[in-house]
This record gives sequence, C-alpha cells and structure tokens, in this order.
Amino acid sequence: MNSKRSVIILSIVSIVLITQIQGFVLSPYKDINEPAFKLGYRYDTNKFSGRSDANPNATLTRYEMGFGFKTLAYEMQIIPVTSTIVGTGESESNTLVFHNLRWQVFKDVDYGIFRRIKPGFQVGMLNLGLTSGTQKDSGAFSSFLPGYYYMGEIHLFSNPRVNLYFGQTISAEKQRQGSIAIAELQYNENKLFVEYGYKQLYIGFKAPVMKQITIAGAVNVLRKDLKNNNKFFPEVMLKAEIKNFFSTSNKPKKKHYPLKIDRYTFHYMEKGLLTFYEEEYLLSVKYYEKVLRKYPYFGLAHLRLGNAYYQLKNYELAKRHWRRALKYKVRNPKEVLRYIKKIQNSTAEVEAMNKNNSIETNNKHEFSVETEFK
Repeated sequence: MNSKRSVIILSIVSIVLITQIQGFVLSPYKDINEPAFKLGYRYDTNKFSGRSDANPNATLTRYEMGFGFKTLAYEMQIIPVTSTIVGTGESESNTLVFHNLRWQVFKDVDYGIFRRIKPGFQVGMLNLGLTSGTQKDSGAFSSFLPGYYYMGEIHLFSNPRVNLYFGQTISAEKQRQGSIAIAELQYNENKLFVEYGYKQLYIGFKAPVMKQITIAGAVNVLRKDLKNNNKFFPEVMLKAEIKNFFSTSNKPKKKHYPLKIDRYTFHYMEKGLLTFYEEEYLLSVKYYEKVLRKYPYFGLAHLRLGNAYYQLKNYELAKRHWRRALKYKVRNPKEVLRYIKKIQNSTAEVEAMNKNNSIETNNKHEFSVETEFK
C-alpha cells in the first residue's frame, strides 16, 4: 500500500514540476533587468480537451515569491499537491517547496557589430531543494525534470521590438535535454509570443493591467503527447504577477552622465559648455554642432546650441534649437517656452532680455549637466 502511495505521489510531482512559473510556458527564462520583488500565481489546465495521456483532467496551481537584482534573481515556488491512495480512495495533501536561481550573464550588448542585434545570455539552476533520492526514484524525474538551463537571446529594432530566444533545459541527472525556441513581438510593455519545445506549440501574450500588475496567458495549439512519459503539457496557461507592490515612490529615476553617447561626444559637450562660460560662443556652436551631427535627437545639445545662438543674437536659430530641445525632452520646458514666447512677441523685448544672462546661465540649477534630462 505504501509503495502504491509513493508511486501516485511521485507521478503527480513529476507532472507538476515539468513546467515552471515564468513568463513563457516551457522555457525557464525570465527578464532580469532591475531590482524587484515579485509575487506570482499561475494556473495550468488541459480540462478543455482532455487529450493528455498522462492525466486527462489535470489542473495545476502554483505560487511564487522572488526577488532580483540587476543580473541575479531568486525565486521560491510553492505547489499544493493532492494525491489519491490506490485501494483506499483516500486523498492526501502535500506541499512542494523548491528554489530557482538565475544569472543574466549579459544582455542588450550595444556596441560594435552587436549594435543591431543586442544579444544576451542567461543561465540558471532549477528545483533546488528537491532531494536527489526523490528524483532517482521516478523515471519522469530523471528523464524530464529540468535541473539546469541556458538561453541565448537577440533583440531587433526598438519599438516595436522583436525578441528571439533559443536554449535548452537539461535534466537533473543529465540524461535528457530539451530544446526551446521563442519568437516575441513587443510594443511598449505589451508582448505577443510563439513558443515551441517538446513538440508543443504555444501562442501567448503578456500585458500590464496596472503599473505593478502584469498578466499573461497562452494556448497550446499543437497538443501533441509524447509516448511513454508523465510529462504534462497544459492546454491553457494563465498567470498574474505583482511587482514591487510595497513601493509607494513614483519618482522617475535620475539619469546621470554619461548617457548613451560615446566618450568623444561627451568631451565635445564638455568643451561646448566651457567655451560658453568663457563667452567664446562661436566655438561653443562648433562643438555642439559636432555632437548633433552624430546624435541629432540629443535634446541637451539642442538646448545648449540654442543658448549659444541666443548670445550671438541669432534669435531665429536659437528659437529653432530650443524647439527641438523641447521635442526631444529637456528639464523645465516651461522656462524654455517662456523665452521662445518673448522672442516671438517683440524685438524690443528680445533686446531687453539680451542684457540679462541666457537661459542656462540664469538657471544653472535647472540646466546643469546632471539635471537637464527628465
């Protein structure tokens, strides 16, 4: 009787643990890009069609708690399991608790030949805390339960963005590997994906419903069962995740130099600022024009170039570059608009303004290197 109970429990455990809690269905990959604390809930079922030979009416729920840093992430998974003892028909409840670790080796490499594809690579260890004896007692464990994984990624375009992933999960006993490929289309924070692995094909989505809450879902459109295994492939997956729910701060992150400009451009920006304060406005114009030839959407460079033209009494060019600065987002746009309006109102008022300092010299605390970006 005890042996039958063990077989039933191990079979259910093997079915439950094949798919992990993550953004996709089969792949253990997760985005790791910022410090965060998360709570998650996932619901898997194949009751709609009942086509799985392993368990035709399986419905699985699981809970997750985890936290991450910029390149590392940890999560704990809790899965309630109810098993039926053969012969007696009695039910027995168990709770499985285990842990996953992930490391984003690199991501969005944005230089040289990699600038167009922005590659990344992630590795991880799964199901830590599950005893090796338990794994060896079940063929499903030793053949299918992932113990390790790796995932390569490339990212094309900006918005909409195309994300491509390919990698493998490796069984705990290193007896079996499973390949998984994913194609994802992303627009802002909304995502549609197609995932293929273990001869299954999923189509799914991920979307934010609030700033801190994200939902995801997927449907298995292939539903092909592998022979002679206890692997569970849900027909439908639904998931909800709450991120940083305890945070009350809505302040945007402060950006610091250097931003996404190369060091030579940064030096030109510094030289332009120094020559401006030394009242060598023509030199200042030359430096900022060099910057804008390489980075035409750099709002700060447009703002400072407008200031230099203003000092040279070229008010039309000053107005033009201030307007571009507003378009590409600089701090304190109301102040910039106020000076543009004054230029437009009358030449006499412009001459009066010329006796004062320029926008940047009048408002150093508002247009300093550290604070001119939103």
